[in-house]
Amino acid sequence: RSYNLAPSYGIWDFRATWTDADDRYSVVGYVRNATDELVVDGVSSAGNDSQGRPLQNLTILEPRTYGITVGKRF
Repeated sequence: RSYNLAPSYGIWDFRATWTDADDRYSVVGYVRNATDELVVDGVSSAGNDSQGRPLQNLTILEPRTYGITVGKRF
């Protein structure tokens, strides 16, 4: 049904990894949803309201997130 359609979207994710020459230490940095797009990932029908209009449940993707991971091999 037309009221269950979601617009198309594009997501940019980035990941960079550094590892030392001995492969003992590593650093990983990442960004998900770099452009901070508001993305409706899914739409489902939840019945009708008291006036007969369709109710919808929306699934939204997470906003821009970023982080860093540091590792050491033993």
